[in-house]
Amino acid sequence: MMSFTEAIQSCLKNYVGFKGRAPKSEYNYWMLFTIILTVIAVILDPQPDYPRDSVLANVVNLALFFPS
Repeated sequence: MMSFTEAIQSCLKNYVGFKGRAPKSEYNYWMLFTIILTVIAVILDPQPDYPRDSVLANVVNLALFFPS
């Protein structure tokens, strides 16, 4: 079982590596990390009108797309 930081480091280290499978703990921690970053990006974005239009959240999601 991986810790939270080990899982994030592993995902970022294998950013575009498509061989093999991730353990369940690594996947779950990565999804939690992605959700946390998206929520922070929506909160920090200067456009509070509608969360779907959050440019910062869209950039975060695009950057984290391949490891997901």
